Amino acid sequence: EFDDIAEQVFYPIYDVIAQDLLEETGIVSGSMLDVGCGGGHLGFAVMGKSDLTGDFVDINATAVRLAEERSKRLGVWERSRFYRADVVSLPFEDQSFDLVISRGSMFFWEDQERAFSEILRVLKPGGKTYIGGGLGRPWQRKAIMERMDELGLVCMGRQKDASMALTDGEYRSLAERLGRPLSIVDDEERGHWLVFEG
Repeated sequence: EFDDIAEQVFYPIYDVIAQDLLEETGIVSGSMLDVGCGGGHLGFAVMGKSDLTGDFVDINATAVRLAEERSKRLGVWERSRFYRADVVSLPFEDQSFDLVISRGSMFFWEDQERAFSEILRVLKPGGKTYIGGGLGRPWQRKAIMERMDELGLVCMGRQKDASMALTDGEYRSLAERLGRPLSIVDDEERGHWLVFEG
């Protein structure tokens, strides 16, 4: 179901978010990790605009299989690897990735501190994250919300009481505890994203 929504409703936003994150982080080569990748849409959009290789992780085995199949159709199979794993226990060595991305997944992470500790463990010195949520430009967001309403679906971002995400202040405190710089992107054009530095 999530993959169908990504394909039929969200699809236009991935190129926009990919461009935003590449401009924000300045990381266009090396290794990328897409956490909670779903069908891999954002990670593949990033790979299409950069020289990054892609590792894709999701706790859902079906999502991992769909992402793997999509990589073959998109011709990026040789630059991609796929894993079923939980964000709190990533199957990678320390300092493995230049860029760690995730869209729409952090709202489901029950242990935010453990999740971000693990993400920062696998982030290389000088690397960056781009983790959060967004629905593209305002006109895209409006069209998506209208389409979601038509389908009787609700975006997690609109269910504040259901989200596991912390407040910006809590993320800043977390960054201090973890000893990592954090900047927060929060605007109508781009959405809401956490940019930690390795």
